[in-house]
Amino acid sequence: DEFPELVSDDLFIDSLIARDDVVIIDTDPVVVTTPRRLDGLRRILQRSYRTQHEVQDAGGGLSGGQRGQLRDLRTLVARDPKLVFDAAIYVAVIAYARVRAKLSRPSQRWERDTSSRELR
Repeated sequence: DEFPELVSDDLFIDSLIARDDVVIIDTDPVVVTTPRRLDGLRRILQRSYRTQHEVQDAGGGLSGGQRGQLRDLRTLVARDPKLVFDAAIYVAVIAYARVRAKLSRPSQRWERDTSSRELR
């Protein structure tokens, strides 16, 4: 009936669409530039988790993204056990960002990573 005031409006719309109704089309790949520094990664993860909570509070559902993330990490480590340390650090960063997101007040602030926008 009414579109909620959310930072993550795209996630809200996505949460309303059944997975069976989603079609992946062939297209050119998208180039994603990752943060160059740990704090940039923490900021965008924190924003992501904070806005996921907003969407859930507004009545939107979420897919099992976090479960899939952990499953992907387990698969990577099983394939290459040397990555266990890297995976542990990533899980720690995720946990820290989740705690910060839960403790932060709802806001319209857009945490972002500026390091990925710098010229190399």
